[in-house]
Amino acid sequence: MPGKQDLSLGVEEEFQIVDAESGELASGYEALMQRATDEIHRHMKPEFLQCVVECITDVCPDVATVRRQTAALRATAARLGKDHGLTVASAGTHPTGKWYDQRRTPGERYGELEDALQDVARSINIYGLHVHVNIPDVEQRIQVMNQARTYLPHILAISANSPFWMGRYTGYMAFRPMVWAPFPVSGVPDAFASHVEYEEFRALFFKVNALGSARRIWWDVRSHHALPTIEFRIADMPMHHDDTIAIVALVQALVKTLLDRASAGQPLPVLPTAYINENRWRAALGGLRGTLVDFVREQEMPTLDALASLFDLIAPAMEELGAARELAYLRGMLAPSFQSGAERQIAAYRKAGNPLDVAKLLMRETLAGIDMSAALDLAPQPIAPAQQRRFGLRFNAKRIKDLPAAML
Repeated sequence: MPGKQDLSLGVEEEFQIVDAESGELASGYEALMQRATDEIHRHMKPEFLQCVVECITDVCPDVATVRRQTAALRATAARLGKDHGLTVASAGTHPTGKWYDQRRTPGERYGELEDALQDVARSINIYGLHVHVNIPDVEQRIQVMNQARTYLPHILAISANSPFWMGRYTGYMAFRPMVWAPFPVSGVPDAFASHVEYEEFRALFFKVNALGSARRIWWDVRSHHALPTIEFRIADMPMHHDDTIAIVALVQALVKTLLDRASAGQPLPVLPTAYINENRWRAALGGLRGTLVDFVREQEMPTLDALASLFDLIAPAMEELGAARELAYLRGMLAPSFQSGAERQIAAYRKAGNPLDVAKLLMRETLAGIDMSAALDLAPQPIAPAQQRRFGLRFNAKRIKDLPAAML
């Protein structure tokens, strides 16, 4: 059976860059990174829009290491933004931000993506949590991917933190998957009989020019093209750091559970994609308060009951992996008093009637409990004109809405 070191982790967190006073979204990546050292650049990367900073851990042997590194990176991002009146916020969507007001990141990769997908790419103002778990054996990776598909809706329900889109309450707890839906080769993948079949799929899509690169497989869970990992991409960016760590621990324990069961000759059923998509939609709509379908037993059940069953399934693995703290936190999500990120956002909006009050909640909770002294060292303060000190006004790319149609 795989041991603790066999299931090393890597975590990618996509944060919103926002004005530290108002909470409004800001295309501030270049400003944010002005004092970044080489070490910080190794851990922080741009995304398609300049209002995003992606924080990336090292390969971590356990969840405790992930906890320390992700906390340090949050603190670092906040300190980087301080000189420019910026900070970071954590949610799957911004309460008010409009994608056409944001600036695209310069670079050939993003230009090619924009050319290929047009407004589908330009509108991708969403933020996710990606969790990698080390599985060097490619056949095991496919087997785990096939079975883990069943639990993608469960992970989405736990992480649901995107009820607003461009200033509107959407009625969904997680609207981010709805924005992501038009992307090609995204969503829930079909099951593959073997790694060979998976590679044949990729080879065919490259041959017919359906994939510009291996990076353009955007499934909710995937066998990574360059790393010996399985990557879970379904989760919204949670509001609070403890939520993030609980989800990372859940994913690691789920992978261990599936590997252990396969080793014991007791693999879990592999469900049709249509079944999982039904639950994925239910999880996006209702979050923790919705219902999911147990397609093996052919019955509908409250999402909280489905989650309780999942937690029971992975509890032995979590204990073995030293994640008892995170297991207790997950079980605490089942309490009637617990509020998900989405529920807290909605409550803040209903109290004040202003989506920017929601943004301020996100800013507070993103850094709640974070030790700012754990931040990585910054480069010395540069001497810059005052007009470059707010919102990162020195940019190489115009706002999307300012570009003539002929250029798009």
